[in-house]
Amino acid sequence: MARSEMALSFANMSSATLYQYRGTSRASLDSGWRIGYLQSQLNYNICISFKPSVPLSKVAITLSADTATGTFYYRLSPASSHPGIDWVTGGTAFSFSGNKAAITLNQTFSAGSTYDLWIATTYNNYNAAALLYDSGFSCSSAVATYTVSYNANGGSGAPGAQTKTHGVALTLSAMKPTKASTTATGSKVTFNANGGTTAKGEETATDTTAYTFSSWNTAANGGGTSYASGGSYTANASATLYAQYSAETTKGAVTLPTAEECQRAGYELLGFAASASAEEAAYAPGASYTASAAVTLYAVWAALGLAFIDSGTGFEPYQVWIDNGSSWEQYAPYVDNGTSWEEMS
Repeated sequence: MARSEMALSFANMSSATLYQYRGTSRASLDSGWRIGYLQSQLNYNICISFKPSVPLSKVAITLSADTATGTFYYRLSPASSHPGIDWVTGGTAFSFSGNKAAITLNQTFSAGSTYDLWIATTYNNYNAAALLYDSGFSCSSAVATYTVSYNANGGSGAPGAQTKTHGVALTLSAMKPTKASTTATGSKVTFNANGGTTAKGEETATDTTAYTFSSWNTAANGGGTSYASGGSYTANASATLYAQYSAETTKGAVTLPTAEECQRAGYELLGFAASASAEEAAYAPGASYTASAAVTLYAVWAALGLAFIDSGTGFEPYQVWIDNGSSWEQYAPYVDNGTSWEEMS
């Protein structure tokens, strides 16, 4: 087949060329480009070859004709030699309206790759022919876009997805998701009555962890690329961004036994300490105590200075007071155990 060609100027294309294929050795019959069997010339068909300079998601080519009638066909293939009329007419049918026809190609077109759009009509169809102007070829295109989605990653309130245009920086949403606080079992505190009795032997604290949004990341575990809220996303690719949170854990507190819950006959509960031999209490009865690890707290006692009298049904406490010469002092009771005086309990 004889071939002639003409350079075309299309936006977003590094090159575009119109090729005329014909079944005659004559360069042309007159001005214009032909499809079909105009003036009984066989096998007139065209190819528009184009190379995008940027990724495209749509290419729409408009043909303008001086005269056009009948049904035509187009088919897109990677660049190659003429694929044959039967292959072309096995493609998509179209026709001219008001001497114009639009061919819309919705697919991904890679930058730097060459694509051939073949246009023809069936063999020996003298009712289908078009005479196109030299300037009768125009093209519009859509630059490829990408979807950036957000995942709250265990939280809530993620922004809606955004669309990024190829080569254009996207400003990420400034909306920040939130994540509810969580609780976990904390430290166990054991209460030792240290010679007395206690109704509360232990209590386990509940720790609370609060979360604050810190950034977005391309990986759920934070191991990918990080982006600030409202930051710039420049990658020419779709992505899901996962919320990342900073965590702050607050240790839970327990309530120490009260004097009603921890008792010892003849003694007053001063409080609790970390040592069984402590004489002074570090923590008051019924106070709030926060432990960083499991711990045992011991009751700290002070003798009340009471004597115990056998009432016949049990021992009842009585206070013992001694005249020191200037005032009355309260003393703890002591009994003779045969070898020494022993404090009663």
